Amino acid sequence: MNKGQLVERIARDAELTLAGGERALAAFIAALKASLCRGEPVTIAGFGSFYVVVRRARSGRDPRGRPVTVPAARLPRFRASRAFKDALN
Repeated sequence: MNKGQLVERIARDAELTLAGGERALAAFIAALKASLCRGEPVTIAGFGSFYVVVRRARSGRDPRGRPVTVPAARLPRFRASRAFKDALN
């Protein structure tokens, strides 16, 4: 499923126009990004949790074998809830 198909599904299920479905999805994504940027986890009961992990700086090697420093980074993660996992199985 791509973004367009997801917007269509949201619009149909919530009885919205396509524009309304797109605004709803955009609002959800914006709220999720804003919370994660502040370091706040987002938990949706029955679905899962989005949270941020910090990857420390480390040394690595480029394709030619030269040492390089990989900078520290904040990365988003998702952990599915038990109910969501059970629904998939």
